[in-house]
Parts: sequence; structure tokens; C-alpha cells
Amino acid sequence: GPIELVVEMLAAVYDDLELHIHDATWTEDGTGLWLAAWDAGVVLLDTTDPAQPSMVTAFGFDPETEGNAHSVAADSAAGLLIRNDQDLINADVGRHGPGWGGQRFYDVSDPTAVVELSTFMTERATPDSRGSARHTDGRYSAHNAQIVDGIEYVAWYSDGVRIVDISDPTAPGELGSFVPPARVDPQGYWDAPDGTRAFAMVWGVHVADDLIYVSDMHSGLWIVRYISPEPEMEAASGRPKL
Repeated sequence: GPIELVVEMLAAVYDDLELHIHDATWTEDGTGLWLAAWDAGVVLLDTTDPAQPSMVTAFGFDPETEGNAHSVAADSAAGLLIRNDQDLINADVGRHGPGWGGQRFYDVSDPTAVVELSTFMTERATPDSRGSARHTDGRYSAHNAQIVDGIEYVAWYSDGVRIVDISDPTAPGELGSFVPPARVDPQGYWDAPDGTRAFAMVWGVHVADDLIYVSDMHSGLWIVRYISPEPEMEAASGRPKL
């Protein structure tokens, strides 16, 4: 099939890739399927005939660096795709670099000619001038995202949920955030690279109406009410009230 061909092609280029499909997201019309294929980047399948899917494009792969394409969020009307790269290791191990995982924004209005528009990292996830992580008291990587009305909501592990204005995808800007209180992993699995044991570990986010449902592996489920900005406040600053 088309995915096997992609895997064979990439394996021939680099022999220690992590090649697996981690996330699948349908296009709005249901005729395409976006695949987050980890070190293979992002793949788009034409599923007009579900019995015979065909590959439309594959992009975001660089054999010299790790990929970590964990999941995608798409806005078909805007021709926008956001790739969430998960990197929780923050160490030079195998193909893992020393920084945390972030986001890449793509113009996919023409899926045969995809254009990378920008990248986004939270402040604590942003690396130093050498590319190394500046904060190691948690796990500051992107994970999953949801797009609602020109705003994305990102589960960013120890940085909680970040609310990002993507009306201009060439310059995404953070509007607000919610970080659950630091807790120790009740399963005793996670600790931070610097030995810290209590920190947030937000795995998932889901938006419904004015509520944000936040899943934290250490502290459980949180429900946050999203309050839309007052008209005069929006005009003054463009920032929402949380």
C-alpha cells in the first residue's frame, strides 16, 4: 500500500528512523486522511475510494534530524495544517536532539505544493542559543491540538494548555494558558530531567462551547470555562479573558 511504499523509501535513506503512523485526521469533506508518521513527517492520503487509498503528498521529513510528527490539527477552510512534534526526552539519545518538541505550521491549500509558514514554541519550551532546553523541571513538549474559530488549543504537557491566535498562521501568538497545579505521578513513572517529581503533565485537550476539558496524567481531569473577551477589551488588546 501507499504507506508501506513511504516507509520503504525512507528506510532506504536512514536506517534508524522511527517509522510508524501515530495519528490520523480526516479532512473536513472526508475524502482525505492526514497521517502523522513520526520521523516520516506528514502524509496525505486520498480516500475518495476507501478500498483503494492513494498517496497525495508526504512532507516534513529531514533524514538528518528527528521528526516526531506525533499528531496534526487541520483547518480545511483556511488551508492550514499544524504538526505537533512530541519530544519528551530532551537528550542526545539516538536521533533525539536536546530540545523539546514544538509545532510547525503549513499552508496546505495546494496539497501538492505544501509551504511551511512558521513554527511555534511556548516560552519554557524554547531552546537556548545552542539548541538545548532551558527548562528541565518538567516535560515541555507539544502533544495534541484542536482548532476552533481561528484559535488553537494545545495540550503542552508541563506547560498545560496553551491558547494560540492563529488568525495569521505566519505569526502565531499566545493568548492565554491554563496549567494545572504540580503533582507527582501517582504511577511513579514520570520525573523531570533535573529530578523534579511534581509537575503538570497535560496529555489531552477538548473544546466544547465555552468549556475546555483538560486531561492531566498526574492530577486528573480539569474543566476550565472559557470567557469570550468583552468587545471593548478585544478592541484594546485582542486578548481573551480566562
